[in-house]
Amino acid sequence: MMAKYRAAAAPQAKAFYRFCHQASLTPHVKRHALIAADFAMAVIAFGQAEPLVAARTERQWQLAAPKTVCTGN
Repeated sequence: MMAKYRAAAAPQAKAFYRFCHQASLTPHVKRHALIAADFAMAVIAFGQAEPLVAARTERQWQLAAPKTVCTGN
């Protein structure tokens, strides 16, 4: 994954590959889950007319998603 990160030219591609790398490390270190979530937020915000709104919307979804999975709602 990091080889693709290094080879990528576009900042969106670099952010995506860093997100994938962090997400792949999540099972053994909880902190990686937080970092992966931050990278996901950055990837979604790239190219948006309102990047802060897009990032805020993604973070709200990230915080709500576990509750939905756990409760089935």
